[in-house]
Amino acid sequence: MYAAHPMRILIIEDNPGDLTLMGCYLKAALESPELVSASNFTAAKTILQKSGESFDLVFLDLSLPELEADSLINAIIALCPDCPVIAMCGYTYSKFKQKSLERGIAGFIIKDDITPAKLYDQIMDCIEIKKGISE
Repeated sequence: MYAAHPMRILIIEDNPGDLTLMGCYLKAALESPELVSASNFTAAKTILQKSGESFDLVFLDLSLPELEADSLINAIIALCPDCPVIAMCGYTYSKFKQKSLERGIAGFIIKDDITPAKLYDQIMDCIEIKKGISE
């Protein structure tokens, strides 16, 4: 478990069912995570631009209605450049996954494959990678 402090996580997800599942899985994977959610890009932007707001991790649904996936990735990474962003997608496209990683996404998960154990591993990998880059 990531025990330095309770992780503060922003989940950007427009599907209430997927948001509920992510919350349950994160609570099972991490010790006392602080979860904040946004149901669209505009709400996420408002949260990320709020003075004093910071997150240890952002989960980003790539199928939000406001922006295409490429634009969405660029916008979120620009809003929180020092925070690992894990993209969530409902389908597997290896070319798009690679393209997302090249754009700065720290990790990529398929919604149907999520389990608490897989989330934990993905989170730890992304944090270690981000630490290595910033050191």
